[in-house]
Amino acid sequence: TTSCKCPANYHRRVDGGVYSCAACTQGATRPAGDTVPGGSATTCAGSSGSSPASPTQGKEEKKKQAEKTRDSILGDITNTRLKAKAKLLADAAIAGTKVQRLTAKMSAADEETACSNAFSGAGMSSGDGACVATAASSGKRRRLHATTYDVELMFSSATVSDDALTTAADALKTADGVTSVASQASVDPITELKTVPGIDTSKLQTFDTQAQAAVAAASTPPPSIPPPTPPPPPKPNLVLDDDDAAVGLRGWFVACVAAMLVLVLVV
Repeated sequence: TTSCKCPANYHRRVDGGVYSCAACTQGATRPAGDTVPGGSATTCAGSSGSSPASPTQGKEEKKKQAEKTRDSILGDITNTRLKAKAKLLADAAIAGTKVQRLTAKMSAADEETACSNAFSGAGMSSGDGACVATAASSGKRRRLHATTYDVELMFSSATVSDDALTTAADALKTADGVTSVASQASVDPITELKTVPGIDTSKLQTFDTQAQAAVAAASTPPPSIPPPTPPPPPKPNLVLDDDDAAVGLRGWFVACVAAMLVLVLVV
């Protein structure tokens, strides 16, 4: 069985019977020489004694921390549509992406209808983003069958590209009863979260730090592991068995006969 030796500052990891060389945590050391495969898992000096978390585990842990704070922030928001908007913004911050905004004015019977008409007028569905509709007028002479709403559609840039946003805005401009259509690409999610009513600013500050850490961890490539030391070449066979000796003698005899024939022909 071919085996390799781990380089310096790498230890032997055993995961479900699979052996590998894993890098020591920062500040921990281990001399080279752990054989893979073979033996039980080893640790690095200065580590906690357990195998260091893999890069994937580190990324997931930072993401989970940000998501936990996100859920705490969302728990403070009672309005369903504002909560959906905040979640879209928070998820974009954790993923390190920007958001797209599309706004317009339109008349509708209620918020639900206003959002439904906005999505359909833009050629999209409610699953593509979040919608918040706010009554733009509140006078005593308001018509009972319709109200003017300021409608805001928010999308993740991972779902809606800049070109798709432009296409949606152009489509919404041609919809009946829709005015003041505007679009904005690359909205910063944290900056926008600060404008959402009901968000705890201290929690948002914590979330901002955690989201940045999650983005940094996701964009950091794992440390490269140097190739294992190749196995040494096979040792030459210095002892001839009977067959090898016979072949050697026959070869020597044939060479001698050939040389004698050459001498005869020359003479």
